Amino acid sequence: MKEKFKKTPNVTKLYIRSLKLDTTPEQLKEAFSQFGEVTYFSIREHKRDDKVMKFGFIQFKSQDAASKANMEAANNEAILAISLVTPAYVKFAQSREIRKKILRS
Repeated sequence: MKEKFKKTPNVTKLYIRSLKLDTTPEQLKEAFSQFGEVTYFSIREHKRDDKVMKFGFIQFKSQDAASKANMEAANNEAILAISLVTPAYVKFAQSREIRKKILRS
């Protein structure tokens, strides 16, 4: 069952960019479940210049599962099946505040 996305240190949350437009949240969860227990998953859309871009978030129960997914997902067959790019873009999630600080430096 899905839990609320927790605002804890980014050791269990991943951000997945450039998902195929027909990717469902359930497909996202299924693709990442091979790495460990998924406690939260969602897909969001962003429109820019009349283009729709999909991205998703996955949260794992354990840090080990998140680390394994972060390291192995980029070229994993199940992940590539839902991604528009090769290798797939999978990174640890960051809050907006942290991203802004990084971009400013």
